[in-house]
Amino acid sequence: MKKILFLALCAILLFNSVLFCEEKDQSEQQHFHRIGISPGYITSLNLGLGSAYSINNEFREKFTMLHLGTNVNQAGDIIVAGLFVKTNYYKNDRPKGFFFNTSLGMDFIKFPALDFYPGGVDINNNTDGYQELILPNARIGIGYASKFSDTSGLEFNFEVGITAVIMSLNVAYVF
Repeated sequence: MKKILFLALCAILLFNSVLFCEEKDQSEQQHFHRIGISPGYITSLNLGLGSAYSINNEFREKFTMLHLGTNVNQAGDIIVAGLFVKTNYYKNDRPKGFFFNTSLGMDFIKFPALDFYPGGVDINNNTDGYQELILPNARIGIGYASKFSDTSGLEFNFEVGITAVIMSLNVAYVF
């Protein structure tokens, strides 16, 4: 049931990202791909498809992102997967230099069941020793983009927020 709810929420998120995007001139819209890694205790791989456009001489990139991660010391012990929409806001008319970003979506996390339960009862009655949760993924961050050409470059950003991984450092290649 949790997995069906997670998929339904992800579908709603994708629908909203298309339906409520800002109006922009479609002739000036560019499409990009994004692949990145978030190193740390829970290392994740990020894949995304997005578009870039300019509004009032301020450049924006909007990506629909999928991420999958696990903890590095015991791979597979903790699993995090999620879908979110990430928007980078630049103060100039091209995607270069510092930017502010926001992310909104949902995360699924599977982790070893806790040995301590308030009240003395395992409310999930887990038989496999793991618990599963669906959590919101709402983050804000800052970053820096360095471009190789008009269509590719590297992004570095730091994000913090309400998510399965409270803060993350991301390195991504955008092409």
